[in-house]
Amino acid sequence: MSASSGHNISRGACYGATLLCSQFLFLFSFHHHYVQVPLAESTLQQRPYKGLVVYNAVGKSENLKLVEHSRSFLFRQTNWDCLIFMYVGENVIPHDSSTLNRLKTDFSCSVVRIPGMHWGIFLQYINPLLVSSYDYIGLILDDIFFAHKGPNAVDVTLLIELMEKHQLGSIQPGIIGDDHGALKTALDNRMGSCLVGVPIIETFAQIFTLEIWECYYKMLHHTGGRGWCYDSCMSKICPDHRLARDMRMRAWHMKHMQNASALPDYLTANTSVHDWKQEDNVVEFGFWRGSSAEKLAICHRNGCTEDWNHSMWQIDCSGD
Repeated sequence: MSASSGHNISRGACYGATLLCSQFLFLFSFHHHYVQVPLAESTLQQRPYKGLVVYNAVGKSENLKLVEHSRSFLFRQTNWDCLIFMYVGENVIPHDSSTLNRLKTDFSCSVVRIPGMHWGIFLQYINPLLVSSYDYIGLILDDIFFAHKGPNAVDVTLLIELMEKHQLGSIQPGIIGDDHGALKTALDNRMGSCLVGVPIIETFAQIFTLEIWECYYKMLHHTGGRGWCYDSCMSKICPDHRLARDMRMRAWHMKHMQNASALPDYLTANTSVHDWKQEDNVVEFGFWRGSSAEKLAICHRNGCTEDWNHSMWQIDCSGD
């Protein structure tokens, strides 16, 4: 697939029609654009793998800088096509945003903007049939900053190699600022320099094989818009796929950080993130507080719970 045209599809394209219309336009455009690139097949044959990186979902203008950094240094165009979901209108992120335009033109990212759409609903757009030509799917939150150099640099190609070597279905680097403290658990147990097997990956910057994505996709349901429980239910739904985190590589969850000064200077200097700053949550779109039943709908559907399993075990270590 080439996404060089940077499609920006919204409800406006359907002239106020239903969500189904927007979904049809996206699927048609995405698939049509893929099959119309005559050089894609020969190019793919020269590469060790081909992936689709999905940034889900952007609701803050400043976080486009994080996406640009990720696309610049990690999920590069050589091996990764790029898709950005946006859940806010042009009153929040203007259509002519300079960063957004760079992502569409210079970094060949397709942009699907549907104001008010929730994270878990966007996932349903990544239909396994539609992405069957890819080897890997990268699912990245919009507020993730990756170390791209230094002792804890995230190396996406190495992550792919580790997946193949250890027959992993999904992998993620260590996350600073994760909600469930997986990195702290690893450090406390002297596994901070290890690739560790885990029963659960809390999704921040997760890479899936196509096979496990097909299984993951079966969980998706319209009641799971908030996205809760998909990570905690995956092991039950997809028990034949091994999960791992590489704690030697680090990324930051920027949710609780105020500005780029919280990051090491050597990582932000001369990058798009050097002047990043936190913005208020967009409460009218995407960020909603439902009842417990609404939040845990996917858990209830699949007979699993939000209780977190903190266990982990060594797969491969270096110098702990």
